[in-house]
Amino acid sequence: MLMRTTTSAMQIGHPDEAIAQFKMALEITPDKISTLKNLAIAYVRMGKLTDAIPLVEKALALAKSSGDESMVKEITVNLEQLIKMSRSVPQGSR
Repeated sequence: MLMRTTTSAMQIGHPDEAIAQFKMALEITPDKISTLKNLAIAYVRMGKLTDAIPLVEKALALAKSSGDESMVKEITVNLEQLIKMSRSVPQGSR
C-alpha cells in the first residue's frame, strides 16, 4: 500500500510527499533498489541533485552485487545523467 500511495504522490506532482514515504520504506528495507531509485527521482524533481546521487550510487552497487545486468545498465545511465545535471546547476542552487 505504501508504494502505491508513493507512486500516486509522484504522479500527481507531490515529490515532497513521495520523499517522506520513500524514506519510511527505506527504514523497513534499506537495500531495496527500486525504492532507492525512486527516492533519487523524487529528489531530482525537487532540485536536490546532491541528495539523489548517493542513492543512485548505492542502488548501482546493490544491482552489481545481485548480478542484475539490466538494472546495472539502467542505473548507470541514470547516474551519468544526474552527474551531468549536478555539474550544470550553480553551487548555491544545490
